[in-house]
Amino acid sequence: MPNDPPQLHVVIQAGGKGTRLEQYTWNKPKCLAPVDGKPLLFHSFDSFPGARFHVIADYKKDVVSRFLQVFRPAGDYEMVQVSGTSGNVAGIPEAIATIPPDAPVVLVWCDLKFNEPPAIEIGDSVAVGTTAAFTCRYRFTADRRLEQHRSDTDGVMGLFVFPRASMLADLPRTGELVDWLAGSGLPLVRCQIEQVKEIGTAEALLGQWSAANHARFFNSVEISAERVVKRAKLPAFQSLLDGEVAWYRRAAGLGFHNMPRLLAEEPLTLERIHGQHPFEMSDTTRGRTGVLTNIMQRLSTLHGLAGAPALPAVAREVYLDKTLARLATVRALLPELVSVPSFRVNGTQCRNVLHPSHADWLAGLVEASLPTEFRFIHGDPTFSNMLVDASGEPWFFDPRGKFGSNWFFGDANYDWAKLYYSVVGDYDNFNRRQFVLEMEGHDIAVQIRSNGWSYLKGLFHDYCDGRMPAIRVLHGLIWLSLSGYVEDDYDSILAAFFNGLLILEDATG
Repeated sequence: MPNDPPQLHVVIQAGGKGTRLEQYTWNKPKCLAPVDGKPLLFHSFDSFPGARFHVIADYKKDVVSRFLQVFRPAGDYEMVQVSGTSGNVAGIPEAIATIPPDAPVVLVWCDLKFNEPPAIEIGDSVAVGTTAAFTCRYRFTADRRLEQHRSDTDGVMGLFVFPRASMLADLPRTGELVDWLAGSGLPLVRCQIEQVKEIGTAEALLGQWSAANHARFFNSVEISAERVVKRAKLPAFQSLLDGEVAWYRRAAGLGFHNMPRLLAEEPLTLERIHGQHPFEMSDTTRGRTGVLTNIMQRLSTLHGLAGAPALPAVAREVYLDKTLARLATVRALLPELVSVPSFRVNGTQCRNVLHPSHADWLAGLVEASLPTEFRFIHGDPTFSNMLVDASGEPWFFDPRGKFGSNWFFGDANYDWAKLYYSVVGDYDNFNRRQFVLEMEGHDIAVQIRSNGWSYLKGLFHDYCDGRMPAIRVLHGLIWLSLSGYVEDDYDSILAAFFNGLLILEDATG
């Protein structure tokens, strides 16, 4: 329609090294730092629905480009790749050159996370985003000027709305945007926004992770004094909650007691269990031994409730087909991996399962680990999915419900491998991003903060003697599969992959 307003264009400044985020930007730029289930950059996309986006990339721009290709955002975007310039105006002139002169433009820094789409109005003046939510280097004065003066009431936060792209025609290729804007003579108006956070430092990032609950990105969890309510954020994941409901009903019917009572199905409502995750416990060696023994006894009880004939095709689906499908993410993010036969991970030379020469090796490991029977299983008994009450009794929740395409019954070794994943593999700390990934060529280092339980790995032999070779292989496959599941964090994807290679190599060496 000829009278329709021109489309809003949003230029996201995602260049720069993000050095204040320390190790969290060693392998990726700060715009891909994970916050509340998605990278910061994706929060920017969500904050301006319907806009056309121009993403300025400089530091590790190939990582950003591939990530957006693999996990394509809902918004329409194009990459603006720049190099050899300095200051936070870098790339903005190149982006503006592709925008119609009369189109409105928003400039926004990628380290801002808005709790809701900002309420901006496009008038005749340049709207300058200001906030009291955090301290800024510049402030917006009462007489509508920009002044370099720290402020925690009317600070200039990194959001600028230009009624027309042509107003940026004289922007230099280097320097600071606020310095240029202060001397540009353009009319300015304040746009106060409080529902925003700046995630520009490692401290701020860690604080955001600490404040968030650890529900998966597709679930919301509400916890009250007596109950826990779970809802699917995305309709595609409602089936997972339906599977949980079905598992709780079946487990109760079989007489299993170490789980919360199902109070309602829609939404999924459970009795609240008061306790701690095992990885949160600061207990004595004897206390931890007792807790882990209780967990293993209750898991054995669960497996003893009912059995079924093994379905080898289903087990292959879980162990081989799913793993290879998940690894497609890694292959897309780093296509060159396919050409590398091995990596040195934490000092050990490890076969790369993505290399064609090792396809038969991986398939052989799976065949040697197939079960001879199926048992009633939980499907995901990691420390994150259990609580230990004051008496040391474990309570299991968040069941998987299915083993591949099979409901309720699956390989008991898979449950044991998931528990091993927490006890020995420190998965729960990895899940909370308490790890460091370093990559230099084909040399990889993955360091996961210990949760203090791995010294008890010998207890597994009491319950799984003779099955440990298979459990250790499954442990490696679980890590490889995780690499295609943690879609919100580039580092987690790659660290899970390389850790999986190391565990498989150790299991078969």
